[in-house]
Amino acid sequence: MYNIFFYKDKKGNEPVKEYIISLKKKNSKDSLIKLQKIQDYLNILRENGTRAGMPFVRHLDGELWELRPLKDRILFFAYNGNDIILLSQFHKKTQKTPLREIKKANKLMKDYLERSNENE
Repeated sequence: MYNIFFYKDKKGNEPVKEYIISLKKKNSKDSLIKLQKIQDYLNILRENGTRAGMPFVRHLDGELWELRPLKDRILFFAYNGNDIILLSQFHKKTQKTPLREIKKANKLMKDYLERSNENE
């Protein structure tokens, strides 16, 4: 069993959590379907971690992985063995994951690691 945490920036923003909350508030059929799929995939991730494999998760680059519910992508990394940190979310429109999204997630991961080391 893995622990799932939302990345929180210095200002207290949690991009993935805020996206999930926005889906709950929309109340449209599409939003509810997306929300249910994301919750299902998060449960699979919680149970299996990165070993869930395709079509649920895919390795991207270095420590970075993507959760793949429908056209949504949630980028994350594993930390301290059993912790998974959800970094960012985007709607995938192309075959290949955009480099800017990978760079953004790597930047967030670096920020998380630096700030967690300061707290130790």
